[in-house]
Amino acid sequence: MNNNNLIKVNNNLDSVIEIESIFDKLNVNTRKSYLTSINQFLDYTGKGINELSAINYLDILNFIQNMKNSYCNATINVKIAALKTLFNTYSVITGALNPFSVLKSLKINIDQKTNYSFNKELSLSGQDVETLLNHYLEKGYSDNKRTQYTSQRNYTLISLLYYHGLRISEALNIKATDIKKQNNGVYTIDIIGKGNKPRTITIDAVLYNDLMKLDNGGGLLFRALNNKPLSRIAISQDIKRLAKRLLKKDIHLHTFRHSFATNLIKATNNIESVSKYLGHSNLDITNKYYNHNQLTINELNLLKI
Repeated sequence: MNNNNLIKVNNNLDSVIEIESIFDKLNVNTRKSYLTSINQFLDYTGKGINELSAINYLDILNFIQNMKNSYCNATINVKIAALKTLFNTYSVITGALNPFSVLKSLKINIDQKTNYSFNKELSLSGQDVETLLNHYLEKGYSDNKRTQYTSQRNYTLISLLYYHGLRISEALNIKATDIKKQNNGVYTIDIIGKGNKPRTITIDAVLYNDLMKLDNGGGLLFRALNNKPLSRIAISQDIKRLAKRLLKKDIHLHTFRHSFATNLIKATNNIESVSKYLGHSNLDITNKYYNHNQLTINELNLLKI
């Protein structure tokens, strides 16, 4: 089901247009996440958006239980938030019973309690990252043009995630126009983070050149072989398989960001700057998981030692 075309599976167009207008107010990453979650739920129930009135609280509880087999608590909570937004809006528009009000009246707590602790085994060392980068570097010398491109792309993506601590969504949304050369000769990238919060990161000339090699004349830099935007799921699976084979570690793309923060705090003892650089809203978030305004190139280069 197409995440961006909920309207196509409905018979009551006015209602759906009004429902979708709620999601237009969200930032692009949250909107995509919510629509994906809603479509996932509709696929699970086998119903279309025009059949929301036929969905009850048991459908929601069963969906949540099913999600526990595949997702962490934090991700499940995002999916619950998406469904709450959908049913709250649908109830207001149509007057239909909101299944979440039933859950509340039954005093059923559906929020998943996350007791996440960052574990050193989930943190990659600089040597681990170099092993992955060297793999793509070597494959980049292939005679196969497709292999050359995907190797260059994946090498550059991992460099951004680990050496600069970007979220995968932030990296995949970078365009060539977001990258600028400053008067002092360094390069910066304008990043739009969670909640549409802007921040700027500094990169060196080497990474700048690697990024520019991906520029096909406009649009997003990270693309699939068919020139469509790179799928987060596809690239995650590729790198996950590689890390399992080369490092014997079960990682996720967010592991690079965790490792960036953990290793840089250890190297600089500068938790406040690292927190600002990551785009965290407060120090408590950074403290909880590991511990910029503008971190210097020298500080960032400590990760490469």
